Amino acid sequence: MVRLSASALFPLMDDLDAPPSYEPRPSASESPPAYIFPATLTIGSHRINDPLVNTAQLKGHLSLLGAFYTLRVRVESIGGDSSGNDNLGADKFPTLFDKVTAEARERRWALFVGLAVERCVTSK
Repeated sequence: MVRLSASALFPLMDDLDAPPSYEPRPSASESPPAYIFPATLTIGSHRINDPLVNTAQLKGHLSLLGAFYTLRVRVESIGGDSSGNDNLGADKFPTLFDKVTAEARERRWALFVGLAVERCVTSK
């Protein structure tokens, strides 16, 4: 059986950062850029009159993405031993420790995603 790492499966997730924070417009007098959404969309030979997604679906999708981000942060922050203490000489080798812990967090997330994918594939 060939095993793929999470970075091979999801290459864009390697540089995952927190989603940008939303900042409301500084003044209500500023209007958004002018854009008129077409009344009918043509996809292949089909003409679509309704939006492809509605506001509730979009909010649900963004909530799911937020939940995945929160899960990744929680998985990456799990400690190396039962006490949750990952201090393996950080005071003596801070630069090396930062690199090692970053790699350990990435490996933890990759292992978590790999196990989740394997469970989904084998449970069919």
